[in-house]
Amino acid sequence: MYISGDSLIGAFSPSPSETRSAICAFSLQRLKLTFWYNIDRCRGGADSIGLPHVGRDAKCINVCPFNSTKALNTISGSQAIEHLQKSRIPLDEDTCELGVGGSIEAVEVAIAEVDQKITALSGIVSPRIVLAGTQNGQILQFKSKSLSNLEQYDSRSVEDDRIGSRVQQIDIRETTIYATLPNGLMTLPLASCHTLSICSACISSPDPMCQWCPATGKCSAAVHCPSATVNVCPEQNGPPSPASMTIDDARNISLPIKHLPQPDGFRDFLAAALRVVPLGHFANGARSRANVCQVGNVLR
Repeated sequence: MYISGDSLIGAFSPSPSETRSAICAFSLQRLKLTFWYNIDRCRGGADSIGLPHVGRDAKCINVCPFNSTKALNTISGSQAIEHLQKSRIPLDEDTCELGVGGSIEAVEVAIAEVDQKITALSGIVSPRIVLAGTQNGQILQFKSKSLSNLEQYDSRSVEDDRIGSRVQQIDIRETTIYATLPNGLMTLPLASCHTLSICSACISSPDPMCQWCPATGKCSAAVHCPSATVNVCPEQNGPPSPASMTIDDARNISLPIKHLPQPDGFRDFLAAALRVVPLGHFANGARSRANVCQVGNVLR
């Protein structure tokens, strides 16, 4: 299990011998309320502690031992009021640390099901990726825009004869996966961007980490691109001008390209070059109409 934002992500199997698993996402707030409800019931004497796996499954006892009028009459008025109020004390933030399991469960519908035994989980929030390590040495990679449904987009093998196959733990550091196996540690890249050499393949890749970096002309994760990445490939938008020229002709050549990202500092340049003025006036060649700037001789 691991925490992702305001959710707890966990993997479950029907039994220890089963090779099927389901991944579920639980709201931390809902889990907290479920714990509170079980603790409050136990505090009122209902149900049992509900922790048989640690030897604590005794019947719950009401925290106010003076439940009857006869019992209350045997103590002073101030003591009776104190005991009555004690049973109505609101639950505070430390309540969930009490050793109470209870019988009310938190239940969620699976967001992914696989025909393998999941033994480790990890993930990142942006982009939303969940990694599931399996008993037979696979790391299943899932993506999702929300935690309501996961889509598997890749599977990586980390099985090794020397260090074993069961994935015991997965850690993600920046763009590197660290997989702990029975007898060693294996590292592998989180993204497969390095295998994609052209923009169209990068843009259409199912890997949510991969984006095209115009500054380097490579497919990479956004954190490795020195400038803004693009989700549409740059392409030629018309013939060059001039169409031909002699080798000794010193002239600029214009090559129209669309879908190029704005250069770094472009917004700051616009802010410095343009001064918004009242309707019908001009500032540095830029005409301002309402909130629309019409550029004249400042930028071409």
